[in-house]
Amino acid sequence: MLDFLSQNWGSILVALIVLGLCGLAVWRLRVQKKKGNCGCGGSCGYCPNAGTCHNKNENKP
Repeated sequence: MLDFLSQNWGSILVALIVLGLCGLAVWRLRVQKKKGNCGCGGSCGYCPNAGTCHNKNENKP
């Protein structure tokens, strides 16, 4: 097992960094959605998916 880790430490490190960045992106999207911001960063006035992005009792921008 130690031999495997010593031969593949670079790949393991890169995989951990990529997983960490993906987790950070998902966390940030969830925080923004809880604050009421839209995921695309634009105005939802003309978006066909505005009903799925926001609650029905929220005011759309």
